Amino acid sequence: MSIRQQIRDMIESGLSNIEIAEIIGRTRSYVAAARCQLNIPSESGRRSNFQGNSVWSADADRYMKHAVSRGMSRRQVAAKLGTTKNAVIGRLYRLRQKENAPAGS
Repeated sequence: MSIRQQIRDMIESGLSNIEIAEIIGRTRSYVAAARCQLNIPSESGRRSNFQGNSVWSADADRYMKHAVSRGMSRRQVAAKLGTTKNAVIGRLYRLRQKENAPAGS
């Protein structure tokens, strides 16, 4: 059985990331990254943003911009996308920076 399958089984049995890490001899961060790669929500219920598994896609960007322009709060948008309010605020800021950048930069 692969280590990822072992982690999945332990998560399904109700063990925490710390408990799993102790059992398999890895760090809690390793378990959190594996959980993210397996598309299992984190213990806090928020989606992690480990590189390569980002919440930001073109569809998510379009939805976010549209929802905010219609008056939806950043917190509500974050809940719909499975991320945090601050992640939405940061993403909106970076998108505006990209749109306002001079051509060729």
